[in-house]
Amino acid sequence: MSQHVINFDVTGFLEASKTHLNDHIVDCHDLNKLTQTEKENAIALIVRLGLTLNKKILQQFPNIKCIGTMTTGLDHIDIAYCDERNIKVISLKGEVGFLKSIRATPELTWSLILSLMRNLTSAIDSTKNGNWSRQSFYGHDLKGKTIGIIGLGRVGQILARYAKAFDMTVLAFDQTEDAQLEDVTRVDLESLLKKSDIVSLHLSLTNQTREFIKSEHFELMKNSAIFINTARGGIVDESAFLKALKENKIRAAGIDVIDAEVSSTGVTSKHPLIQYAAKNSNLIITPHIAGSTYESMESTANFIADKVQGYLDDNK
Repeated sequence: MSQHVINFDVTGFLEASKTHLNDHIVDCHDLNKLTQTEKENAIALIVRLGLTLNKKILQQFPNIKCIGTMTTGLDHIDIAYCDERNIKVISLKGEVGFLKSIRATPELTWSLILSLMRNLTSAIDSTKNGNWSRQSFYGHDLKGKTIGIIGLGRVGQILARYAKAFDMTVLAFDQTEDAQLEDVTRVDLESLLKKSDIVSLHLSLTNQTREFIKSEHFELMKNSAIFINTARGGIVDESAFLKALKENKIRAAGIDVIDAEVSSTGVTSKHPLIQYAAKNSNLIITPHIAGSTYESMESTANFIADKVQGYLDDNK
């Protein structure tokens, strides 16, 4: 069997991108069904979230040159082991020019904000149950409110522009970004948490940012504040987050990520945040769909396929 690229992307969006790859493609929806020969002849892997490429799995592929992942986050890949074996990891991280055209994540973030400010999920569920009660679902205007954006990278910058379109005051905290946006006030983290009506988290998950938001940060927030996380679950101390919701330290939250999704068990109905959301209307959870639009998924598949093929062509 000739050398080939193994595609673990089960979404089907790589199908249209296969013309971007010259090497033979082996589609795989189940790692255990790959033959030993297929593993040994693999020169590249393509993944999305859903498969964690840890050392144990990567050791099964002795000849891979690169991994292509259609994500900005890399917490599903053992980067240290890849460095040890000189395996190139190709991702969307740092692809500023390309990512400026991808709006799925900031749009979903804004959807969560609107849903919570206007009690949309509760109102929709009530109407489905045959109720027609306008008085039960009074919400709040965004105009005049203050949004605090933690992480002023691509998503944070786009979100800031959305907020200005809604006549909001925008505060931002970022330890590394030098970007200066018009009408965005950069402040320290404590000031942001104390002053914001909405706190939206947009950091990358690293060793330095794991559990970056802790109990003391929820203590600083307004009791009326809304907390949003469409970045990574591991950036938040989830026990402290759940405690803040239960004790009304914050009014509500909308999240698209849970740390357990990259664990061996994944997210189940027994997860404490899932159980809380099932019984309480002040927590909205979506299953990591921030980047999941047809347009964004197809664009990123094409982009990563091109980058993987370019790397293989340059390293034959």
